[in-house]
Amino acid sequence: MGSVYADCVSDNLPTVLASYSSNLALLFRELRERANYSGKLVLVTYYSPNADPLTTGAIYLLNQTIASVGAQFGVTIADGFGAFQFVSAGESDDPCAIHPSESGRNLLARVVRGSLGW
Repeated sequence: MGSVYADCVSDNLPTVLASYSSNLALLFRELRERANYSGKLVLVTYYSPNADPLTTGAIYLLNQTIASVGAQFGVTIADGFGAFQFVSAGESDDPCAIHPSESGRNLLARVVRGSLGW
């Protein structure tokens, strides 16, 4: 028998992802079609707050949903997940770059700017 947390994630993740996908598509449809906005839109992927494989796996699937829905509406994806994974692996020269610290905020800002080619 799994943990309560694992059971909760297993039981609810498919529904959460479907709902998130639907809501995100609605938001982008409204922006692109109803508001007639054709400018750049950037989504930052979620990062994992810990090394737990279940949490990280769920966030990975959430990010896949973001990328899939975003692609349908010409959204640029900024890889916050990858950026924090790099920092948490100790490969960054800024060990304090954990969001919501100032360093973490700056890291995410660099990822967004990089995704836009700035």
